[in-house]
Amino acid sequence: MNKIIIGFAFAISSFGAFAQSADGWPEGGAMHTGNIYNLEGNRYKTKISKMMDEIYAQLTDD
Repeated sequence: MNKIIIGFAFAISSFGAFAQSADGWPEGGAMHTGNIYNLEGNRYKTKISKMMDEIYAQLTDD
């Protein structure tokens, strides 16, 4: 039983070694495009968060 648990833990921990970086995907491929959209979305989320913080400060100002 312990061998199964250790083998399972080793298998799960080794998945990261097989992962490619975002730069490794060919341009125009689905993963490359998805990564670009994800980075773009994160930039917009940051901008929206800053804007909401400014609006909230104005609404709560006494």
